[in-house]
Amino acid sequence: MQKDSPLTNLLLIGVCFLLCLTTYSQNGKTIANSFVIEDNLNPEKVEFYKQAILTADLETYRRRDERVSLVFENGFTLQLFSAKELFVQGAKINPNDYAMTAPKVAVLPVFKIISDGRMTAMVAHIEKEKK
Repeated sequence: MQKDSPLTNLLLIGVCFLLCLTTYSQNGKTIANSFVIEDNLNPEKVEFYKQAILTADLETYRRRDERVSLVFENGFTLQLFSAKELFVQGAKINPNDYAMTAPKVAVLPVFKIISDGRMTAMVAHIEKEKK
């Protein structure tokens, strides 16, 4: 059995690191062509909004079998297509990586794209009724 040289091992580790880094950097962003902006009160800003959405990571809100509507304080609603729809259209995703439905107690935040293109999310505090 032949032993690998230290240089070969180092090269193999480097390739694995780059592969992991590339995979990680592709995650964490909203998938292109995976949403539609509806009821936009500021149509002149649609490209700015799309770029901000693509830069942000809204994949955690996407569901496997159903579309999700996200409200933006900027005056529009964003509809995320379901993971199955994207898969059927040829997106390289695994629909099983997405939740079937949102938890019953989940309250979606209201989003806002600020002037520099970053996105904020505001969640309302809901108090439980006292018995």
